[in-house]
Amino acid sequence: VKQKIIKKRVALHRVEDQLLCRNRLRLRSAHMSVAKPLIDPIQQKIQAEEAKSAINCRLQSQKLNAHEKDYFPESYRTRFVEEYIRIRNHILHKWCLRPTQLLLKHEVYETVASNSRAFVDEIFDYLNRFGHINFGIIPSASPTTSISSVSKEFNNMDIKKKKVVI
Repeated sequence: VKQKIIKKRVALHRVEDQLLCRNRLRLRSAHMSVAKPLIDPIQQKIQAEEAKSAINCRLQSQKLNAHEKDYFPESYRTRFVEEYIRIRNHILHKWCLRPTQLLLKHEVYETVASNSRAFVDEIFDYLNRFGHINFGIIPSASPTTSISSVSKEFNNMDIKKKKVVI
């Protein structure tokens, strides 16, 4: 009789262990699968337009290129990449809306959260420095004095010329 009771308890413990394991697996999978935030259709349309702007500016819309990865050492972090791409595409889109006018940082600040401003500075400087925005729109500065007038002044200067004998 004792052996039967022991066998039933062992079998019951096995069933309980199996149920616990299943529940643990369910909980783990629930924690591991992060629900994607719901994006309204207007936001989706804006993101699609910003992605097109990235492509127009010779960049991949959802990835960092090799140069960006080298320039930003934090690029191995997933959260950094998501935030970087979101802000980068937004800046590129703002510039593509008016490509004949210079885009300034304060124009980007107006449409980005205030806690992202330092990040906006870095991304804006990168895009500006490497010619992804604000290219081909600034006229070249003309010199205030012409070369011929400078050469005339130089020739008229009273300089004693030394003779060199070899």
